[in-house]
Amino acid sequence: MSTIRLAALLMAAMAASASAQDQQTTPAESLREAWIGKLNMGVVEPVMQFRIMDVATSEPVVYFDSISEGRSGFRGTWSRKNTTLIFEIPAIKLTFTGTVNVTGDVAKGTWRQGGREIPLTLEKRATEYRSVWANRPQRPRPPFPYEAKDVRFENAADSVTLAGTLTLPVGDGPHPAVVLISGSGPQDRDEFIWEHRPFLVLADHLSRHGNAVLRYDDRGTAQSTGKYAGATVEDFARDASAAVTFLRAHDRIDARRVGLIGHSEGGLVAPIVANQRHDIAFLVLMGATGVDGKAVLLSQAEAMTRASNASESEVRLAMAINVAVTEIAAQASPGEDISDKVMQAVDQVIATIPGPEREGAGAAIRAQAKGQVGRLQDRWMRHFLNYDPAPALRRLDVPVLAIWGTRDLQVLPSVNRPALERELAANPGASFVELEGLNHMFQAARTGSLSEYAEIDETINPAALSTITAWLTSLK
Repeated sequence: MSTIRLAALLMAAMAASASAQDQQTTPAESLREAWIGKLNMGVVEPVMQFRIMDVATSEPVVYFDSISEGRSGFRGTWSRKNTTLIFEIPAIKLTFTGTVNVTGDVAKGTWRQGGREIPLTLEKRATEYRSVWANRPQRPRPPFPYEAKDVRFENAADSVTLAGTLTLPVGDGPHPAVVLISGSGPQDRDEFIWEHRPFLVLADHLSRHGNAVLRYDDRGTAQSTGKYAGATVEDFARDASAAVTFLRAHDRIDARRVGLIGHSEGGLVAPIVANQRHDIAFLVLMGATGVDGKAVLLSQAEAMTRASNASESEVRLAMAINVAVTEIAAQASPGEDISDKVMQAVDQVIATIPGPEREGAGAAIRAQAKGQVGRLQDRWMRHFLNYDPAPALRRLDVPVLAIWGTRDLQVLPSVNRPALERELAANPGASFVELEGLNHMFQAARTGSLSEYAEIDETINPAALSTITAWLTSLK
């Protein structure tokens, strides 16, 4: 049996591990060298970069960038002694230790973070990694037939200031408007991840079709204040509600036609806001869940494990572990340390592996499981595992458009669409659409695997964009 590949329970929110605020380099700093590599996390290979910067007034410093996640500028320390290269990034508890080759341009070593140890090879370059976003074919380019303004608004209940961008069609209006609500993990206003900016592309498309659009940085992210770590859908709902209040007060917005578009976890947030306020005109749910978090993550884990070309025995083993540890996390009391319970459950499953293969495979599985304990104990995770969207969906009395891609491996349509159809059965304004060949990001995909997201040039497929705008137009 090869090394078991366990699908990450929260791969869609990998960026959540980087909860510290991004730090920016200063003009007095200049690049000495960059060390860049792809981290093999089983179902994805995000691009990682360490930038060693010369500083005019002090010793050189290093910055870490998770390129594919759009998280950058985490400051740390580095050392080089003979052939040993070490990077340490305290804010996210990350360490890399590697051995540099004879020519000095490759370092093979180990990435350590959150209890996980993953082999990583870095290549030295004279220039830093340049995001391919600049060459994405759907990147909006001026001149724009709408106005774009940086704005700030308050969630007074939580003492959070949200920063965002409001795009307004030309003219006094009043214009219909939408608030964009991002998926899991700390997202900026463009939902920048996997070297794409889907909310920028979506906002551009909607405003070109006559809609004002407000998109904003999640709390504790980019220019927004507050703390992201530990926040749940109820917290995010108060942020989104504050965005609605801001839009409704704008003199060029039609307060009777303000709606919400939620992507992924944003599809959980939007119904909560609509039920709390009773002044939301419509909802668009993109890749939204209809079942509780346990069912979402387990179906996601199985789909991703199969997409990684795992054998049937590997799939069964991975799912046995995922089922066990997910149940432990879901039943845990607030603040309870479940480390021992998780590892005991993992050891029980490992014991079922045939003897000759148990030692090597077992060690790899234990290391992966140990690395996930911290996320399983996170407040967001425990809330998500037990959150059932059915009651909020059932109470909706506004038009709802729910769309999925048929190759979505994160929120499977086969699992979630029937649940939404059931809960919205009494809503005459509910529509359900599956878009052929699209993944969770609504890109045209070959398999739907997360590893494809950054490789696909398309940010949002035109079919998804036209489906949304055609439906919005039908409401006018």
